[in-house]
Amino acid sequence: MFQCFQVVQSGITHRSRFPVVMHLQFLPRRNYLLDAYMGTFCPLYLTSLLQALNCLLAVLSNSSSAFLRLTVVAGCLPRRLRLSIGQPLVYLSTIPGSKCFVPSYDPRTVLRERPAQIMKSDAVFDCPVDPTRAVVNHLFVYSEPSSPDRVSVELFTRSPESKKPLRVRLNRPLDETISRFFERLASSMTASKKQPSSPIECTLYRSRSLSVGGLERIEPCSTVSQVFASSEESDGIHDAIYLLIQSQTDLLYKASFNPARVLKCRLEIRPMVDCPVVPRLETSNMTVEESEFAWFVTKTDAWPSEPCHRGFIFFPTEAHLGGRLGLRIIARDAHGRPGLPFGNAKQYNESGEVVECKWRISASPNQSYHENRIQQHHESDFQENTNLQFRVVSYNLLADMYASMDSARNQIFRHCPLECLDIAYRLPLLLRELSHYHGDILCLQEVDSWVFQYYLKPVLSLLCNMDGVYLAKRLIVEEPGPPIRIVTHLDKEKNEGCAIFYRKSKFELIRQAHLPSILSYAAEQSQIQPLMNDLIAAYEKRSTESNPAFDSSIPEQFPVDWSCCVETSKGHCLLVLVLRALTSGSQSGRSGSTPGQRCLIVANTHLYFHPTGDEIRMLQAMAIRHHVFMVREETQSANNAPVSVIIAGDINQDSKGPAYEVLLGNAVTTDSLKHSVLAPPECPHREFQMRPTYVIESPQFTNWVPDFHAPLDVILYDAHSGLSCAHTYPLCSAEEITRLALENTRNVTDEEKPQCRGQPVSECDVYALPNRAFPSDHLALIADFQWPSAKEDR
Repeated sequence: MFQCFQVVQSGITHRSRFPVVMHLQFLPRRNYLLDAYMGTFCPLYLTSLLQALNCLLAVLSNSSSAFLRLTVVAGCLPRRLRLSIGQPLVYLSTIPGSKCFVPSYDPRTVLRERPAQIMKSDAVFDCPVDPTRAVVNHLFVYSEPSSPDRVSVELFTRSPESKKPLRVRLNRPLDETISRFFERLASSMTASKKQPSSPIECTLYRSRSLSVGGLERIEPCSTVSQVFASSEESDGIHDAIYLLIQSQTDLLYKASFNPARVLKCRLEIRPMVDCPVVPRLETSNMTVEESEFAWFVTKTDAWPSEPCHRGFIFFPTEAHLGGRLGLRIIARDAHGRPGLPFGNAKQYNESGEVVECKWRISASPNQSYHENRIQQHHESDFQENTNLQFRVVSYNLLADMYASMDSARNQIFRHCPLECLDIAYRLPLLLRELSHYHGDILCLQEVDSWVFQYYLKPVLSLLCNMDGVYLAKRLIVEEPGPPIRIVTHLDKEKNEGCAIFYRKSKFELIRQAHLPSILSYAAEQSQIQPLMNDLIAAYEKRSTESNPAFDSSIPEQFPVDWSCCVETSKGHCLLVLVLRALTSGSQSGRSGSTPGQRCLIVANTHLYFHPTGDEIRMLQAMAIRHHVFMVREETQSANNAPVSVIIAGDINQDSKGPAYEVLLGNAVTTDSLKHSVLAPPECPHREFQMRPTYVIESPQFTNWVPDFHAPLDVILYDAHSGLSCAHTYPLCSAEEITRLALENTRNVTDEEKPQCRGQPVSECDVYALPNRAFPSDHLALIADFQWPSAKEDR
């Protein structure tokens, strides 16, 4: 039996007999755990750890017979070293398999800081198993938000009878006694209903924190809440809980509270050559950056022992064509500690079960159109590494919630093979396309909320060093009657909206100034409110009257209920970010502003879609213009820096429409308000002028579906602020799209070739968007911008 030692701030007091045994555990990249003989531990950074070792060596050097034994755990491979006092500590830097580099350290070095307090105790062990010498297994303890009055416990063991691997899962009420908990545990470990030949005895021990050391037996009358719920980690330091299971073999477990967990893991996108593949993860207390992802490709029934790639994102190559794809995950928390293995395997494996993709790896379509844009990117004068220039991309992704609707599949996109309309096919192409554009700001529309959370945000963060903000549209529901009413719930979100991503090396986020409902904001503005009232009254009248000339202009696939047009358009949102441009020497996160650092307001929106909704889109544009102008005024007052504005999005209207004119700051004419019930209004803040980056003339377009094509997307900017558009990238023509689509159908079966569903499609629209090479019904706009130089700014 050994007593413990004590290290205090002012020095070291020796209270132990030799030899002293310590346990040193290396965790990946961040924290270190120093575990003394009595089981007490505290997380230490490297400096504090070396200080502690220095103090211990100072004590041990007083005895010529003393030695220091270290156990190093690197991954799953233990390494034991015995260091005598005469040997330098440099051996710590040569530990095989260690994931962390530990620099050589001279114990005689005088440290500027005082030794950190490690432990202080006179207690001794009453546990029959030495936790520093025994193999310590994991006891995973966690609770579910849906069941706050219960706690879950998982451990890996072997059946006392058959010796087969066994995974025990218990979900117990917090008010249950430990003795009852032991009964349930022993029952779960017994493979049959017969009494095991050797009784199972369970004991819980608590290793006290810094002030009271040693292992203390926990009384069976204690409750689950007193033992587990009260022992959760706090700042990395808590009372360690040990579980000793004694049967034919003694097993010791150490509780791991709130471990990193993979709740669900699915490979739901088609793996294609040169396209990113990422898992869809639902996790608890897991950090992607700290976790490990191992990808396996095989063309046989067995998985290889070694992965072909490690990392969250995997790009298959041509060598992988036709292979099965699998993934193993070692979940880790923010401190790098391994968590609960994923899956239902009964035998403990840190990396859990293999998650297999249901599709084999296939060839990706030829997207030379995007490759040409990339080539132009490199050949142009745009300099990616300078902070005087930045690139903006605006792109409507075609949300899956719309593409998967029956009306979309059988009417709007009836030309597109269902396989190519599936989000599992389109998503990897979209991810590849976005990453290849090298944008510094991405304004995306029709973004499914789950696509943003599980795919766009992690992929763009890891590949492009970008952060993103998402704003969902408001939820529109049909309430039963009579009469049936269409109602917009401003406090509830639709599963689709807009997103803005910005490169963190060039911009930092200052403020968010969104409009969850553009028209609800418009109804509060004195200049727009009378127009809305007139429009609502006119629409109600129109719903009861017939106008053959006007009604004949409405496309058959877009029926309209005039009585609820305004209500349904209240769901549209405006996403606004105020960014600060970072100079070469500035760092993100600093407060305040320095002269020369410019502010940029980025607004992203998706206006009302209906072909007859010109008046609604005009009112939305008026509200957007007023709101952005007010945000600009507030930003100029609050920041000692010039302010520029960019408005991007899908406005569902070409350059001849009233919404386009309003956004630019031009006067609305009667020609742009055909069949309108409203007189042309006065454009708000006419002095606030915007310019288009693209001037798109027919037959060019940004949206092409059967029987319709038009330039519906915009990137507008405030030129008077000194911001200039240096370059835009050409749009793809219908002929080029058709040529690429034909190339990509040469090697497909007849079933995979375009086959019209429903109403026939004209020959010129057979390869409209989306198709096998183009994953959206829109084309992306790409514009390079130039800040004025410091001399021009003055």
